[in-house]
Amino acid sequence: QAQVSVSGWTPPAKSRPEQARLSLREQAQRGEAPPSQLYRQINRQAAAGKRLPAPSARELQQERNSLRLRIGAIRQLNSPLSSWEEMTSYSVPEGQVYVTRIASEGALSLRLHFTDVSLPEGARLFVASEQTPENFSGPYQQNGPNRDGTFWTPPLRGDSVVIEYFVPSAADKTRSVSLPFRVKQLSHSFKDERAIIPNVVQQEGAAACNASVPPEWSEAAKSVARLRFVEPLGEFLCTGTLLNTADNSGKPYVLTANHCFSTQAAAQSLVATWLYDFGDDPGVIASRPSTQGAFLLATGARSDFTLVELRFPAPTGVRFSGWSTERPTTGTTVSSIHHPQGSYKRFSAGSLVNDSCPSDLPGYQCDNLLKVRWNTGITEPGSSGGVLWTGSAADPRVAGTLLGGFSACDNRAGTDYFGRFDLTFPAISFYLTGQGCAYELSGTSRLVEASGGSARVSVFLRENDACPWTASSDVPWITISNKD
Repeated sequence: QAQVSVSGWTPPAKSRPEQARLSLREQAQRGEAPPSQLYRQINRQAAAGKRLPAPSARELQQERNSLRLRIGAIRQLNSPLSSWEEMTSYSVPEGQVYVTRIASEGALSLRLHFTDVSLPEGARLFVASEQTPENFSGPYQQNGPNRDGTFWTPPLRGDSVVIEYFVPSAADKTRSVSLPFRVKQLSHSFKDERAIIPNVVQQEGAAACNASVPPEWSEAAKSVARLRFVEPLGEFLCTGTLLNTADNSGKPYVLTANHCFSTQAAAQSLVATWLYDFGDDPGVIASRPSTQGAFLLATGARSDFTLVELRFPAPTGVRFSGWSTERPTTGTTVSSIHHPQGSYKRFSAGSLVNDSCPSDLPGYQCDNLLKVRWNTGITEPGSSGGVLWTGSAADPRVAGTLLGGFSACDNRAGTDYFGRFDLTFPAISFYLTGQGCAYELSGTSRLVEASGGSARVSVFLRENDACPWTASSDVPWITISNKD
């Protein structure tokens, strides 16, 4: 197969007319902020609501033997929020505003999971931090941002949030028996690089031996994002990187690791924070641009990759990284930029080595990985999914995605492992070049009896139905039939 290599690209800055920043009250007048910012009779603190006690120590634990950083616990409400009786009602000139609160004691931030969302025409739903009202999400309308009646809000600061639901007068007169939405679970964030919680070991920040991003790598660093997403076992942090396309299209394709997430549900909950280059301080990260939501395009365990397309364009000032399908050889100089412990970007540099893999990793899978030993920096939980670059700082090319490894401040010679981009490329080439096949497998593993048996894996073409394909086995004890 011919090798393909694409340069990185930084879009030219666009001149935009200066726009006056609207106050919260002005935003509320336009229906773009919670009604309580406009109507002072709405008492957010007096609203009825639901409150969960502080989580147990078990809920705050990291995943056992996990390579990703768990920052939040998924908690179930004692009973779903679904009844009008749980909302406090306020009359406003255009209709009614229904208000309630949801709290989870001690949370650094909260995310609510809305389901069965079906709002009438003209209705608007908002969720805001109780302690910081300007930190809000919405308006949500009709079936929500995913158009399927379900969504996670972005993180909202503090351990209590306020739901404000505006209903126009005409729609309120014909309202259904139950609320046109349900909330039955939330994500309780307990890990934050800017906050120290006593007796919680995972509050430790990025290790001291992490290296800052050198000035010559500042442009390449603009392609790297901190990814925050929700899975059934918790809320997690990883690293992702914007990839350029062959025609510099600016489509927001983000590459991360399959072990970080591999489902559309997780992709929909994704919050990507950009240009987070310094300072573990609330004011710094709050000022960084972010994008919410993504579509899962392709994922695979073989080279540990996930590719998503962001729901919205990437913000101004970012870079789209170059990449190459050439497999780098032992001794090649390599680099990586990532978010250790979810902190601001750090830099690692070293070279590829010929090393063994962990004993619990099958030999054939070991060949799918690039082995790296650093001479500058390390990686940590939160770095997962960060890319490995070959080439100079002026225009590095992606060669792999971080699976994990053994580098640490007390083990600087420990090997880290990256899934090979040349193995990832066939599954994503359609998106990056417009050529090849975009496909999905019905499964990445199958179990059979030790005595032998049969199993089936289907190939679904997502784009370009005319794609030819074939299947082969690289071990003698597997025979493939019905390859069409």
